[in-house]
Amino acid sequence: MREKREFNFALRWEQKINQKPSHRLLGLEVKMLGRWAGGAVLIMAVAAAPWLWEYKLQSDLKQVNGNINQLREVDVLWQQAKSLQKQVQSQTELQTIMQKNAHDPGPLWVKLNSLFPLGTVVNAFALQADKGLTLTIAVPNPVDVAQLWIKLRDSNFFQEVDIQNVSLQDKVQTLNLNLKLK
Repeated sequence: MREKREFNFALRWEQKINQKPSHRLLGLEVKMLGRWAGGAVLIMAVAAAPWLWEYKLQSDLKQVNGNINQLREVDVLWQQAKSLQKQVQSQTELQTIMQKNAHDPGPLWVKLNSLFPLGTVVNAFALQADKGLTLTIAVPNPVDVAQLWIKLRDSNFFQEVDIQNVSLQDKVQTLNLNLKLK
């Protein structure tokens, strides 16, 4: 049968308050509470995302800097190896020239001539069988003597370059050099 409805709203409201809540309403309240809690957690996660991203980037940056420092050590070794390879290639080239042209000092003369400062005059040039080289040269001034000494030393053609007597007067100087090829 049909239930009679009261149109007295105040009485209905009073009855509703006095009734125990049904399980259905309790389930809806739990769902709403869960939704609110989930929303709050989502909002906190979105709000914390920039700080988490910055922490991740800082961690990655530390790792990359560590890798760069390790590679710097390798780079120094690589540069040393390249320098040594250039020296070996230069020595091999010089040795090949000397072996091919044991009686012809022309190619060696071309390499040596590129080391002399401008205005240098070669008075004597002798290539010996024991890889010795005797030079008598006239150099215009002491500055050119120093340049010649540095170029001969840095050329890696000779075992030792030692210039014994150098005058500091600004005049032409004659040098007698006895050099030993590597």
